[in-house]
Amino acid sequence: MSFLGLYAQVEYKYHPVPTKYSNRFFQKSVQLAIDKEGFEIENILPKGYKRDGSVDYTDYIQAAINKYKVLKFPNFPLKVNVKGLNIWSNRTLIFREGSSLIMEPNGNTNYAILRLHAVSNVKIYNLKIIGDREKHFNNSGQWGMGISIRGSKNILIDKAIIEKCWGDAIYLGSILGGKSNEDIKITNSMLDYNRRNGISIISGINILIKNCIISNTVGHNPMAGIDIEPNNSNDVIRNIELLDIVTFNNRWYGIIVSLSNLQRKNSNKVSVNIINHTDECSTVALATTLGTRKKNELNSAEGKINIYNPTWIDNSKTSFLYNETYYDKIIVEFKNVRILQSQFNKNTQNQYLFDQTIKRTPNLRID
Repeated sequence: MSFLGLYAQVEYKYHPVPTKYSNRFFQKSVQLAIDKEGFEIENILPKGYKRDGSVDYTDYIQAAINKYKVLKFPNFPLKVNVKGLNIWSNRTLIFREGSSLIMEPNGNTNYAILRLHAVSNVKIYNLKIIGDREKHFNNSGQWGMGISIRGSKNILIDKAIIEKCWGDAIYLGSILGGKSNEDIKITNSMLDYNRRNGISIISGINILIKNCIISNTVGHNPMAGIDIEPNNSNDVIRNIELLDIVTFNNRWYGIIVSLSNLQRKNSNKVSVNIINHTDECSTVALATTLGTRKKNELNSAEGKINIYNPTWIDNSKTSFLYNETYYDKIIVEFKNVRILQSQFNKNTQNQYLFDQTIKRTPNLRID
C-alpha cells in the first residue's frame, strides 16, 4: 500500500474524544507542594488588566520569566503574541485551574507559544495552550507550534492540554550544530485538533511520552498523532519510549516512524519502544518508512523498533502500513497485536493485511 493510496481517502470528520479515554486525562490534578512558593504572574500585570484573554500581555509575562525561577499563572486566560515566550533554564511553571495561554491570531508561517531552546532543568505543570488555527490570517506555513523544544535537556511537561495549534502541539528538534534533545518527559497530557502533528520527534535521546491522548490531528500533512521523523543524519533517534499512548481519529496516522532521512553515522542506531499503544479511528494506526528512498544509497539507518501490546480499532484504511524502501535495515518486532473492528466499520481486511505484510517482509517479526 502506498502513500498515494492512503491520500485518496474519504472525507474527514472531527469527533470528540470518547469518555473511556478522556476521563483518565481530566481527573483533578493533585495540588503541587511547590505551589506554596513562587512568583504570581498576576502581580506583574498592568493596572486594570483584563481577565478574559482579550489583551496581549506577552512582554509582562516574559519579564517575570526572565526574573523568577518559579512562576504561578493566574486562574484566567492570558493572550500571547507571535513572539511567544522564551523559557530559560532552571524554571518551573505552574498553571492553575482556569489558566491558559491563547495565541493571538496572526499570519506567520512559524511561531512557538513556548520556546525551550538550548535550556535545561525545566518543569511545566497543568499547562493549557489554545492556538490560532481557527483564526489564522492565511493558509501559509505549517510550523506554528504550541511548545518548541530544541537542543534541551531534563525537561518535564506534565498534565498539559494543547489544542488548535497551526502546526504541532509539541515539536522536539535539534538546534544549529546538531545538538539533540535529551531526557525529555511528556506525561499525562491531551493534545487535540492540532493542524500538522500532535508531537513531532525530530531528534532525541531518552525521550519518554507516557499516558497521553492525541486526537483529531488534521489540516496539513503528515497529520499524525506522533511523528518520529528526523530531518537529516545529524539527528538522533535513541531510546524513544512511547508508553500507554492513545491516538484517536487522526486524519492519517496514529503513529508514524519515518526514517528515510536518517543514514547510518558514527554507530548511531535507532531504538524505539512503543508499548500499549491504542489507536481508534485514525486512517492508519501505525505506519513505518524505515529505509532510504534512494536506490544507490547503501548507508541507511540500523536499529530496532519494538511494538508490544498494541490495540488498533476501526482503522478505515489499514491498521499497519509498511512503506517499502531501499535497504531497510531496521528490525521491527511485534508482540500481542490486537486488531479490532466494530460492526460499523466497513473495512474487514485489517488483520489479513497485517498478516500478509509480516509474511512478505523479512525485517518484520512476530515474537
